Amino acid sequence: MTLKEHRLQLGLTQSELERISGISVKTIQQIENHKRPLGGVSVNTAIRLANALGITVEELVGKVFEMDDEIYFENDFVWFKQKEARE
Repeated sequence: MTLKEHRLQLGLTQSELERISGISVKTIQQIENHKRPLGGVSVNTAIRLANALGITVEELVGKVFEMDDEIYFENDFVWFKQKEARE
């Protein structure tokens, strides 16, 4: 599940998630709108978002895997694929 899906499942707005996590709405929007991959945020940000949502960091970023000597998070891989499709 994506950040947005986890947030909506809890019935939270982006502003409410900001208040709970301390992560700005701008950053939340960038992640949800695929302008910033989860792998591009700090570990602290990922932990704060996961804690606010009541999930583990692994549940937030998805499975971690290696491909072509690069490390990917499952949810970031989806982000990369969506980005490629738009280009």
